[in-house]
Amino acid sequence: MLIENNKNTIYSVQALRGLSALFIMFYHFRWSLNTVSSNLGEILFWWMSISVDLFFIISGFVIAITTKHMESNICNFKSYCNKRIKRIFPAYYGLLIITFSLNFFMTGVIDNIPLKDYVSAFFFMPVDSGNPPFYLSDDGIYGIRWTLNYEIYFYIIIGCFILIKNDWKLIMAYFFVTVSLFPFFMGYDFTFSKKGIDSCFPYLNLVTNPIIYVFLLGYILGVHYERVMKIHKIIRVIFLIMSCFVFYWGVFRLHMIRFDLSSSGWLLGILFYGIVINEGWIKVLIPPWLLYVGESSLSLYLIHTLFNHSFRWILDGTFIHNKFISFGLCCALSIFFAMLSFRFIEKPFYYKKKTMATRDNTRV
Repeated sequence: MLIENNKNTIYSVQALRGLSALFIMFYHFRWSLNTVSSNLGEILFWWMSISVDLFFIISGFVIAITTKHMESNICNFKSYCNKRIKRIFPAYYGLLIITFSLNFFMTGVIDNIPLKDYVSAFFFMPVDSGNPPFYLSDDGIYGIRWTLNYEIYFYIIIGCFILIKNDWKLIMAYFFVTVSLFPFFMGYDFTFSKKGIDSCFPYLNLVTNPIIYVFLLGYILGVHYERVMKIHKIIRVIFLIMSCFVFYWGVFRLHMIRFDLSSSGWLLGILFYGIVINEGWIKVLIPPWLLYVGESSLSLYLIHTLFNHSFRWILDGTFIHNKFISFGLCCALSIFFAMLSFRFIEKPFYYKKKTMATRDNTRV
């Protein structure tokens, strides 16, 4: 089994990671169904792009859970950096090389990808100051990496505080200064909009973009998770019911689906918290297959882009004329290859037999 029984494992987080990866995959493949019926893909999957917000919330939440009790010293800093590097880099660089290689093999074209995109992909660099919140060509072969640029930055800042002084209040203050106060003194209004500031420096635009507040929401929820879990079960269940209603009304009635804290960010935040604070009874309802998808969600998030580029002919009906079958085939192949990636790339580098289910190694 990929998930061992352990009282410290937060299974609902793992399941939500799996759902996030699946929803993003469905959203990116939706175009293949648009020709079956008028905008069928848009009708079914238009709202699933907000799963990016959920990924950010989960990342912030898990980092808080795994680091909030760490003392500030060099040993903990090294341990933290080692885990973050092993968690992301093997899968990212392995699949990056495979993606670029397959794209060249299938298309025979490499010149249509600018050199700056290769450099950006290998060094997590924003390169386009005028395309917020991505700050790179998000429709390229590996455009999905834009979210990891934020994630790496967030991890670096948390690591610095672990080295200096690991205090969640100082971390909150730092991000408030960089995301809100600094732009304010540059002449920008206080906002949660993902548009951010409009400077000619991509890095500056990224580190001041209010989308970082979505990470911070997850982080603050993680900081207070243990305290909230002491609240009576009935109150937590009521909160979950209310959060489901608010999420439904905000997304499906008001169409609040922007990538920021003032829109889908806070809606997903309260829904996420409503689920994880009811972990005790929700975890028994989670199907094992969803936990497996959650295990390999990083690989699925990265590898499904192959089917929008190198294997686009499967989705567009060239290979299989029935679009429903081609859509299902691409989804199944993406999940299959993601699980292979997890088994042979992620797991050997990061997961250890006796510690893989501990909270200290909660999946990010």
